[in-house]
Amino acid sequence: MSNFPRKAQRRVRGGMSLIEVMVALTLLVMLVASNTLLTMKFSERQQAVSLGAYRTATLSTLIDHYMAMPYDSLAVRAGCTTVTATTSNPFGYTRCVTVTAVTGTNSTVQIILTPAKLTRVDTIVFNRSKNATSGPLGA
Repeated sequence: MSNFPRKAQRRVRGGMSLIEVMVALTLLVMLVASNTLLTMKFSERQQAVSLGAYRTATLSTLIDHYMAMPYDSLAVRAGCTTVTATTSNPFGYTRCVTVTAVTGTNSTVQIILTPAKLTRVDTIVFNRSKNATSGPLGA
């Protein structure tokens, strides 16, 4: 051992510097911003899918309605009708129905569904026939 005094040792300071904190915050902001953008795109896509489901259900209901309606009532139901969106049914639309008599017992029904929100317009055409008044055996 020597009698010389020891040199003062520098203490290594633990912890983070201000630069490290700023870099970490910058990375965190970039991750949160990209996550927000993805969430917004996902939300927009879900709204479009939801409108498509409402449109499909509405078309199915309209077809069922006009297929179950008595044949003689078809011409009375022709024309355009606007259905406004409500809280229980957020799908507002305008439907235009055209009934064209092909023969005395056959008609062509055309339904044009125009949604209030920006989605595509759908057109459905189907044929309706008057029920036979007698059975297949003549009774």
